[in-house]
Amino acid sequence: MKLKNSMNGFRDKNTQLKTKIAQYGKELEKKDKIIHELIGKVSPQANIDTTKTESTHLANALREQIRVTQEEIAAKDAEIARLNKSVKTTKLLETDIEIKMFMDEATRLKHIIEAVSYTHLTLPTICSV
Repeated sequence: MKLKNSMNGFRDKNTQLKTKIAQYGKELEKKDKIIHELIGKVSPQANIDTTKTESTHLANALREQIRVTQEEIAAKDAEIARLNKSVKTTKLLETDIEIKMFMDEATRLKHIIEAVSYTHLTLPTICSV
């Protein structure tokens, strides 16, 4: 149950990170659009160079945020995969334990049946004496 809860938490976090990536992408598109509009309006070369430098810096910063977020998503996906494997292994171990318990119970009941059978076989001979 604990693994299931943590796996759900990782899925939620993964969804949040994917949403952030989408938001950063939209933000990057908006900023690029604004930059292109500003470049079109400004005619002096010095202003264009400054705007290009600022826009390039902003675009690079947003790309870096997207890259970091994608790495976080990949790490969360790997963690989810590891937890899924862990859940499968845990279920397999629990099933093995249950099988062993059933086998032990079957052996115990077999011994009881044998003891009762032995008692019934020896009981009539004692009564006839």
